[in-house]
Amino acid sequence: MDKKRFIELWERCAKSGVDAHAIDVFNRLQEFYKQDHRFYHTPQHVQHCLNQVDLAEGELSDADAVELAIWFHDVIYDPQARDNEWQSTEWFRQCADGILSSELIEQVVRLILVTQHKNPPAKDDERFTVDVDLSGFALPWAEFIEESDAVRNEFSHQTDNDYAQRQIPFLQQLLNRDSIYSTEFFQKRYELEARENITRKIQILENMLN
Repeated sequence: MDKKRFIELWERCAKSGVDAHAIDVFNRLQEFYKQDHRFYHTPQHVQHCLNQVDLAEGELSDADAVELAIWFHDVIYDPQARDNEWQSTEWFRQCADGILSSELIEQVVRLILVTQHKNPPAKDDERFTVDVDLSGFALPWAEFIEESDAVRNEFSHQTDNDYAQRQIPFLQQLLNRDSIYSTEFFQKRYELEARENITRKIQILENMLN
């Protein structure tokens, strides 16, 4: 993970312009993302998302808030839990309290929570954050399958049947949207590829059902 990038972001957002604990925050972030039970929600996923933020930077009204959300959105991750995003916001609050402004903290918390992907995002910063997180669906097929297999490895405690029954509704609700991506920027770049990949993946999952 890019320590220099994170520390520059953190101190750029800090109320005082500096934070003696920035390195500690980064080191703890890195420890979480390198946990042994992670195969997809890893430093590589964060870096992929940061690359997408860089591509869309000119479209973002508050790139720093979006980037902070990306760094922290999967910091707490237990594949058997249902509140990972909420737990991630709580950990972010602990790190940011007294360092970042209360307004920025609440904005980042809101952006982390929209990565639950339960409903289409409403605000522009939410739309870009969600689109960044979903951008992996548009990877070339071989890379997409590699990431899909990594997600499956995180759910090794589930049978193929149980896993497919969990994944198919999520993927189908993405396809049922008028557009998977909420911003014109990502629609133009990735919509067609993502739809093709998700459609093929659903067929694979349906074949896993008993």
